[in-house]
Amino acid sequence: MMTDRELQLRAAPSKEAVVKYLLGQEGATQDLIKSFVERSFLIGLGMYVFGERENLMQNSIAGSFAIEVYLLIYYSNQLKK
Repeated sequence: MMTDRELQLRAAPSKEAVVKYLLGQEGATQDLIKSFVERSFLIGLGMYVFGERENLMQNSIAGSFAIEVYLLIYYSNQLKK
């Protein structure tokens, strides 16, 4: 059971975007793309700060893509139940 404090917290934007997309809601594709780009930027920033600068763009996009696929599969399976 979730506490009142936990119920106050919104889901992460990437989760909200994926769920909206899977439910076929209007504007979901744009939200999904925005979430993907923001996550790619954050991954790339972290990699840059820690010295991983070779293939930075490619690796950050690949990491974000892997997370996006995972979220789509994970929430798609939950909606099937």
